[in-house]
Amino acid sequence: MNKKSFTLTSLIICFLIAAQSYGQNNYQKDFSAEDFKQRWQRIYDEIGEKGVAIVQGFAQPNGFIYPRQTNTFYYLTGIETPHSYLFLDGRTKKTTLYLPP
Repeated sequence: MNKKSFTLTSLIICFLIAAQSYGQNNYQKDFSAEDFKQRWQRIYDEIGEKGVAIVQGFAQPNGFIYPRQTNTFYYLTGIETPHSYLFLDGRTKKTTLYLPP
């Protein structure tokens, strides 16, 4: 095996390992689904049947800034994706999460 072939093979292996490890743990393990349902229900109780609640997450950062989600948004969704919104409709008791494309 020559030097170029060895280098290329090493790079491919490193890329595959990095890609596999990046795909793991893309979700939070801090809260259960039941925790979120209870939190949303408290908001529904507060806004009533004619109200809505819109919660904005951390704005999309510029450059190489690593975003940190706002405490309220993370508490209600467990989502760390910037530029996300949570919509809670008091009339239908429906929760909708909007994520960037």
